[in-house]
Amino acid sequence: MRGRSHRSKKNREIILSILTKGLSYTAAAKKAKMPRRCLYDWRADDAEFDAACIAAEDEGTEALEDEVLRRAMHGVDKPVFHKGEVVGSIKEYSDNLAMFTLKGRRPEKYRDRYESTINATVKTDGATDMLELARRIAFVFAAGLAELPSSSSTPALTLNSATT
Repeated sequence: MRGRSHRSKKNREIILSILTKGLSYTAAAKKAKMPRRCLYDWRADDAEFDAACIAAEDEGTEALEDEVLRRAMHGVDKPVFHKGEVVGSIKEYSDNLAMFTLKGRRPEKYRDRYESTINATVKTDGATDMLELARRIAFVFAAGLAELPSSSSTPALTLNSATT
């Protein structure tokens, strides 16, 4: 097995500590003085270590989310300079961080939306073709990729191509 010499209790603690801080697997491997590939191999070979990494990564992601919210809601003090000297500070808030947070927490309300309408006539050669067409249409609806218009004089299928 590749990279077994790097699999120590000390490296496990280093890696989990780095991931808990919201840093990457690359940063964790570097801090543990091991190739990143060895870290991924370790995770693949050891389900318990992999689960601990996922938990540490989740904790780190929550720490990053907290920092994003803090910067968006409470701002960051930026120094104000005059003639090379700091003469005060100004509080800056981040509308971008606030919007990304809202998009992540309530995508149904804040995600970017793009809508396309496609009108098409489909000709088939028999019952088998109609069955396959019905399966494909059912899949599109089940996946939430299309909807029928609420009221229209001509039948149309609206494809939902919202991006998040």
